[in-house]
Amino acid sequence: MNQLTPKKFIAAQGLLHLGFTFMPAMLVAVSYLQNQDSSFNLSDTSNPFFYVVPILAILGPLLGSYLYAKKKKELTKIDSLKTKLGALQAAMIINYATIEGPALLGLVAFMQSGNLFFLAIAVVLLAYLFLQRPTKAKIERDLQLDFELKNQFNQQDTPLT
Repeated sequence: MNQLTPKKFIAAQGLLHLGFTFMPAMLVAVSYLQNQDSSFNLSDTSNPFFYVVPILAILGPLLGSYLYAKKKKELTKIDSLKTKLGALQAAMIINYATIEGPALLGLVAFMQSGNLFFLAIAVVLLAYLFLQRPTKAKIERDLQLDFELKNQFNQQDTPLT
């Protein structure tokens, strides 16, 4: 039986984060290499993406941070480490998606227009998403564990109940 342990949870979060980061980064690279007619243009104000992409690039991560912080506050009411980890995972996915979504929109805008402005926004968002990489220390800090649950979390190979 393959039971969840803190070590497996941390590894799974790393893979999840890699999926949210790696594929869009590869799409950015391929799109850039395939688009021969790209240029950086800040004067194409007739393109609706010119306004939508930067606005969502700001609002997406802000919304993700807000929802993540809100979910972290709710974690203090949960007694089970396994349940806390599940709720934290959901919060992480929402946070990642609110960063990745605007980055993908920037990529689509670049592919449609060839404007490197949109690609630059996508790259900055993906760099920010990369910095959100979950580590044991970040997870432990975000869970705000009491002594007993912290001890349980530090027993990396012990199945969670």
